[in-house]
Order: sequence, then structure tokens, then C-alpha cells
Amino acid sequence: MIPPTHTRTGFGFHWDTSANASQLPVLPASVLDPIVFAMVIYGVGSAHEGQHMIKSMLMYSSRPVHLHILCSPDVPDVLNESLSLVSRPAYDIRVSFYPVEEASIRARAGRAGLNSKHHAGIGGLLKMFMHEVSTVELPCIHH
Repeated sequence: MIPPTHTRTGFGFHWDTSANASQLPVLPASVLDPIVFAMVIYGVGSAHEGQHMIKSMLMYSSRPVHLHILCSPDVPDVLNESLSLVSRPAYDIRVSFYPVEEASIRARAGRAGLNSKHHAGIGGLLKMFMHEVSTVELPCIHH
């Protein structure tokens, strides 16, 4: 199995221990199973839209979050810029990027008889064939 090319980890678990902190019991982050998401974000325009979705995931999550993002090679730079602004998350955040070249998506679509035209674009083709064009086996994608 080939590791992802970029993995962003270590934001850490932060909890307010001041007098203003909530009095509810809190489980340590190591006890909580993470919420795992698999996403397809292809292209810079999709990356900007994806930022809003990721922000919502992080704002409303009640446990650690692991994001697996199949993407175009230019997406990690865009998202890492936004993720670097997250300074004190309530729970651990792990983001793994899996860049997929457009040529491999088009080649797989061609073998399926779709050639290079599809109404959902290259991102839609990646969603259809993600389990085949990804160079890694993701636990959140069933083959």
C-alpha cells in the first residue's frame, strides 16, 4: 500500500481547563472513535467549495475527524492553507490527501466506454471509479 503524498496531523486535542470550562464530563480523545469522511475534491474551484464543507465538519464534530481526500494534485496546497488557520480544535484532525492524475481517470473512463465526456466532469468520473484509480486502499471505501 502506498502512503498518501500529504498527511496533515497533529493539530492535537485541546480542552479549556479554566474556570469557565464546561462542567460536563469529557472523554479523552484517545477513547473516542473518529468520524471518518472520504471526499472527492477535483480542481481549485472545488477546493474552495470544499473548504466550507470541511469547516462545517470541524465546527459541528463531537469527536476526532479523519478526512481522506481524493483530489487533483493542486488541491492539497489550497486546503493546507486554510487548515493551517485552525489553531485550537476541540478534537484531533487528520487529513490525508490522495492526488489522482487526470490521465488515469480518463484512461479508466475510456475502458468503461465513457471516453472523455461525462456530464459530471472529471470529478464525477473520479467518484465513479475512485476504488479503481486510487493508488491506495482506503478503509472508508469499499471495493
